[in-house]
Amino acid sequence: MPSPPSASSASRKPPASAPAPLLTQALDTARAADGVLDLATAVSDPYTSLNLADLLGIPHADRRRLPGWTGPHALTDTTGYARHLIVHRRRYPDDDLTTVLVHNAQLTSDELEMLVPLMLTTGLAPMRDAAAGGLAVLAEHPEAYRELREGTAELGLAVEELLRRHPPLLTVRRTTATDTELSGRRIRRGDKVVVSLAAAHHDDQVFTAPDRLDLARTPNPHLSLGAGPHLCLGADFARLQLRVLYEEVLRALPELRLAGPVPPSGSGVTNGVASLPVRAG
Repeated sequence: MPSPPSASSASRKPPASAPAPLLTQALDTARAADGVLDLATAVSDPYTSLNLADLLGIPHADRRRLPGWTGPHALTDTTGYARHLIVHRRRYPDDDLTTVLVHNAQLTSDELEMLVPLMLTTGLAPMRDAAAGGLAVLAEHPEAYRELREGTAELGLAVEELLRRHPPLLTVRRTTATDTELSGRRIRRGDKVVVSLAAAHHDDQVFTAPDRLDLARTPNPHLSLGAGPHLCLGADFARLQLRVLYEEVLRALPELRLAGPVPPSGSGVTNGVASLPVRAG
């Protein structure tokens, strides 16, 4: 069970989730060693995890557990923890989303126990994969990185294009609500349909020159954050995190140069980056 927050609780400390301190410390460490910085494990992974912890009001003593909540048993682990967090925030309210939810009389206990672990699970791995993946794409396209550094490309549009090129999920499964037909194929109500986001994002009937990284692409109807009734609840929060992270990396590194291979950590469904080694300059 999380311990009660002290007078120096998370909401009263300088935010650990700001990317600048993480990046500065990681750069200093890398430059004092071999000059290679793993942007994924040292910066973007903890940055996205701590952002979610701040949003949901996870006590500092429990935050070391977050990296373990992205594996195959993540939903089971987070469901058990969420029950403790709900009780904790009922007893010790703070300035966070869990506190708001647990004091909302319209939500039942069952709804809370479904919603909080869902936010933990979906807010961790996909955000981590999107952040590191977007940086990996920029590292592989130095001209695009230079455009962002020089201000000739707009960062908001670039965030959308990087999400298109590196969706955090490769596939999603849906259940057909009604009988329909798609590209001449009959799909019956209740059929299970697997949607390939990687393929959809390279559909030349939707995107002009889909194989080209175009930081000014607009419109950009990618599906990385869902759409319609399946739009991610944290879509705006995700975009904000990515924008701030990229701003800090652009400010700190004149060039984003790979220092080795970028191994995937995905499962065929997720689109993760195990490590992102770059030159610390």
